Amino acid sequence: MTTEERRAGLRQALLEAAERRIAADGLQALKARALAAEANCAIGQIYNVWPDLDSLVIAVNARTLDDLEERLTAAGAPAGPLSAQAARAVLVAQAEAYLDFARHNGARWRAVFEHRLAGSRELPVWYREQQARLFAHVDRPLRALLPGLPPAQRAALGRSVFSAVHGIVWLGLEELLGDQSHEDLRRQLRTVMGAIADGLGSKDCHGPA
Repeated sequence: MTTEERRAGLRQALLEAAERRIAADGLQALKARALAAEANCAIGQIYNVWPDLDSLVIAVNARTLDDLEERLTAAGAPAGPLSAQAARAVLVAQAEAYLDFARHNGARWRAVFEHRLAGSRELPVWYREQQARLFAHVDRPLRALLPGLPPAQRAALGRSVFSAVHGIVWLGLEELLGDQSHEDLRRQLRTVMGAIADGLGSKDCHGPA
């Protein structure tokens, strides 16, 4: 085995170990000493293949976003033009898929939003682009509901719709507004997303911005 192959193997082993630790105990459980023990390497070797633990967390979060994107894609309708009714159904299905993913992958999901880079460091461009793809999932149903809305305004609206879903899910799963069952949250999402879709699909929303 070459040096590069060993480095690649250790890098992957640390990535998988970090993902397991975050999934089991949350972001706060990610410690260099424990990672090194799990990957059977010295602590210093971690930084030979990863610049720092922040880079490792970003890589774990990228895998989480990949998984979430698969769920949102599966919740979308087949390719082709959407009717207003189909667009409404897609928005509701995507919201429910987001809830289900967050509930079943709680610690990994939270890590995506809890992780903060120290100082003035910025997230890598490729990671920000991956985050933006989450908002793009609502673009297609929004385009069907508001065909005359300029792309920039539709993108901003997509972020708002995503934020509404995330807020309901976050507050519900964190029990910040009292104990709510999974079905309670599902009903809330159906009601809110249905109301949003019905409002956007009304004739009043097709006029000039």
